[in-house]
Amino acid sequence: MVQTRPQSNNDVAGFCNLPPELLAPIIQTFCFHCRGEPDAPYPEAKYVQEANQWPHTTLDRDDRKTLNSLSLVSKRIRNIAQDIMYHDVRLERIDDDFMLPADRRLPSLLQTVVSRPDLARMVKNLRVHRHYKVEVHVDSIREIYQMAAEALCLTLLDIWERMKDDAGETWSDYMTPFLLGKMDHIHRYQMETLSGFFMAGELVTMLLALLPNLEHANLDIHKPPTPEALRALGVTRLPLRAFTTEGQDRLIKLAKNLDTLTFTKETNLIIPARVKRVWIHHQEGTVRIEHYLRRCKAITSFSWQTSSTRVFCYECGIFDVEVSEIIALLHKTRRTLNSLYLDIRFPYHQYPIKTEKPVGSLKQFTVLEHLLLCTHSVCPTTGPTRDMPSDQALVDILPSSLARLSLVTPRGKIDVKVKSALFELAHYLEHNKVQLPNLKCIRCDSKEIFEGDDGAIASAFRQVDVNIVYKEFPRFDWSYETDPDAGYLPVIRCHTCEEYEAARARRGRH
Repeated sequence: MVQTRPQSNNDVAGFCNLPPELLAPIIQTFCFHCRGEPDAPYPEAKYVQEANQWPHTTLDRDDRKTLNSLSLVSKRIRNIAQDIMYHDVRLERIDDDFMLPADRRLPSLLQTVVSRPDLARMVKNLRVHRHYKVEVHVDSIREIYQMAAEALCLTLLDIWERMKDDAGETWSDYMTPFLLGKMDHIHRYQMETLSGFFMAGELVTMLLALLPNLEHANLDIHKPPTPEALRALGVTRLPLRAFTTEGQDRLIKLAKNLDTLTFTKETNLIIPARVKRVWIHHQEGTVRIEHYLRRCKAITSFSWQTSSTRVFCYECGIFDVEVSEIIALLHKTRRTLNSLYLDIRFPYHQYPIKTEKPVGSLKQFTVLEHLLLCTHSVCPTTGPTRDMPSDQALVDILPSSLARLSLVTPRGKIDVKVKSALFELAHYLEHNKVQLPNLKCIRCDSKEIFEGDDGAIASAFRQVDVNIVYKEFPRFDWSYETDPDAGYLPVIRCHTCEEYEAARARRGRH
């Protein structure tokens, strides 16, 4: 025990004395942004399985605690850790309540950004929960709002003059007296009791104007920022490279450098031609996807994940899926598409998936390296093609450029036809490796591939120098936990329903 403490102190001292070029990469491993997770087309991180988290706005609390702790080690470490901590800013729920309690995190953040422009320049990701609301204290909020306006070389009167004519329906009755400092007791009551959601939108708009290096925004809030409101603050262009939208897509007009667009809800948007990566993470039909892609001819990454955060179990119904039609829509991107994820999994409480046609050949996609498919897309289990021979199902579709193949089993048990297709692919590679020279890795979430048939499939791929590994692909609505009432893996946890029932139970106790 006597020797342990000095050794620990020496370790801390040694860490603190590392040069900045070594310290920064170590500390960056605890940063969501620095790890590149906003750029991942598929949410594979562990936090998506935590019951108290929310899709697309999830915070890895252990990482945040680590960054906070590092900031307390020494001033030298704090200067590095604090900058990294501000890369990823999130206003999301902090407990498992269905509705967020109002708080003052957003006003405090805005105050910090105004007083520390160096930290404002550090912010790369901004994510706001759909239920986030501000605890409104009128005088305090107005003071912070005025400070932010002054940082933009504006007065509140300037903002009012610019907004009064084109604010339209988004302009609340109390914003004019708020900006002009002429609030009576009725206006104060309205703001302090009814406007938590609305004021969150106003402060987020101001925050956007003060973040010069913001790369990714996910603003799922009741009153999203508008181009008109930002122009009133002197902002005509946003630095965004990536944007996550739940149908609120007007800000895209100001994001001239946008290259990544994620949809989590249906929208009427036609994706601008400049966008290179399209990720659709909600239940959507082929017609709507065709509408989205009308102008897209040079996509490099496409992800379609049939997840849902809005639909309750009793509202789910039959969903027609024709993956072959999606492949046809993407044909015009065959010379640019590098990554393709088609995750067609649905909750067990829904009706069976209607899939009639296999995925179709991808051989004309000449630069496709990363491919994720569900096994029922390769070997359909319904429709007229279900009884067709499937030994060549993978051999016939994989492009020669492929480097990694991922297979997802919607019900946890792999079909015998898929096993046959994998065996045939391994046999094909044994004699025709030149046709798939870059294929180095196959990932699958079925343990049968590795444990069944004495591991024959895994052994067959090892003999042709292809690494086949077990890999789970969790989603916020898809768990790999065992359900005692079901005879298969994985099972769905419908968080939306769980939260609704929990909130209703709490209300019943009061």
